[in-house]
Amino acid sequence: MATDFYPVGAVIAYGSDLEVNDNWLFCDGRELNCGDYPELFSAVEYIYGGDVSNKRFKLPDYRGRFLRGAVHTANTDPDAASRTSLASAGFTADIKNPGSTQDYATKLPNKHFTAKFSHLPNANKDSHGETAPNNTGPSGSNNKATCTSGGDKESRPKNVYVNYYIKTRG
Repeated sequence: MATDFYPVGAVIAYGSDLEVNDNWLFCDGRELNCGDYPELFSAVEYIYGGDVSNKRFKLPDYRGRFLRGAVHTANTDPDAASRTSLASAGFTADIKNPGSTQDYATKLPNKHFTAKFSHLPNANKDSHGETAPNNTGPSGSNNKATCTSGGDKESRPKNVYVNYYIKTRG
């Protein structure tokens, strides 16, 4: 794989496994010695954590994560204040810059919607998920709209697994 045009610290999404080598490392969060990878350390420092006193830094850990572009000065992340830094103690990292993370979030619907429940006497009931019997929303016989089951463990778009690698040397 030609890598001359990638700067040290660049991360690539790769649709296969790279052969084991010291120029590209899998983004698995492992800790490395700063002296063994001086160019990479210069690029990322302690933004992903590490042990400052023992001069060890961490690779990013992108396993099972969706990557999101940093907002910098744009106002496109309404929950920017909920971002947290993975940086090591004693190293300052801005939560609006690369290396910060956010937990799961599922936005509440901001307007009313109707779902069809063909097994109920009146097929059009207002709801926001599967509900208990006689708990079908404002247009049903009971005015409760509490979701009692259904849904997934997380909100996510359709996705494809890839491996993320970080360039370590020039």
